[in-house]
Amino acid sequence: LATADGDAGDGRERGEAAIKFGNTIIWNMALADDDLGGMGTTIAAIAVDPLTRRVVCAHVGDSRIYRVSDGKLTRLTRDHSLARLLFLSDREAKKSLIGSTLFRALGTHSTVEVELSEEHAKFGDRFILASDGLTHELSDEEIQTVATASPAGPAETARRLVNAALKKGGRDNVTIVVADL
Repeated sequence: LATADGDAGDGRERGEAAIKFGNTIIWNMALADDDLGGMGTTIAAIAVDPLTRRVVCAHVGDSRIYRVSDGKLTRLTRDHSLARLLFLSDREAKKSLIGSTLFRALGTHSTVEVELSEEHAKFGDRFILASDGLTHELSDEEIQTVATASPAGPAETARRLVNAALKKGGRDNVTIVVADL
């Protein structure tokens, strides 16, 4: 989110505006084409200021953001799903018919509320952004095990997580971004 002159600006405002703009584009596409009606998507994004190590997290839906720090995995986002509103655990949600029913997604309404948070990271922290194709197949504990197994760079860690999800069934698109600070 840095500008050409190097100013990081307000990552929260700029990230939120970008996601809301994306929502408007998806919404308008669906209005213009009946075949696209009801479509929607999720997003998880981070913006990092490398000087202050401030990390802005933004998300809509059930794509997640995790941080691995000192070998411990922490979930930084909350799913925008009916299961979460009903206080179901991840395991209960997977068994439930409403487990993956979202109450918030991009493109399903003319406006969207973006959930934003800020973290202060330290050098060596790793951030994992993942679609529900990963999190429906692997528990947070399994993600931590794979993400902290043996030293691996971000690309190899992402590949290992995708392969682990596919081995467990891979019933949905598995998209992962791993970024090290």
